[in-house]
Amino acid sequence: MHKLLFGNPVFEPTLSTCRSGEKWYDALSVGECFEICNIANEFLGKIGKVVSVDLVTWEDIEMDSEHIHDNHDVSCRTPTGLRAGMDEAYPNGWDVTALTIIRFVLV
Repeated sequence: MHKLLFGNPVFEPTLSTCRSGEKWYDALSVGECFEICNIANEFLGKIGKVVSVDLVTWEDIEMDSEHIHDNHDVSCRTPTGLRAGMDEAYPNGWDVTALTIIRFVLV
């Protein structure tokens, strides 16, 4: 089972997360479950189930924030907030040409 790390593991009923690059786009499939872990890779006792996996660009997000309206971290539900969150999560830089949006539910 895959593990997804979250810097701010706050969750609401409708959830998504944004990841830099294509790794998770290629690795996760609809219906697949994953462990929710903190940034230290410690399991938080929650399992997510993938609802959809989409590959977008930063330009897509700026043109249509629908891609991030249900981000698990409310501070990342706007392009400005998401940019700050991505800068924090990826201090060495992140790929604006390939962002994976993972929509999931808690099971």
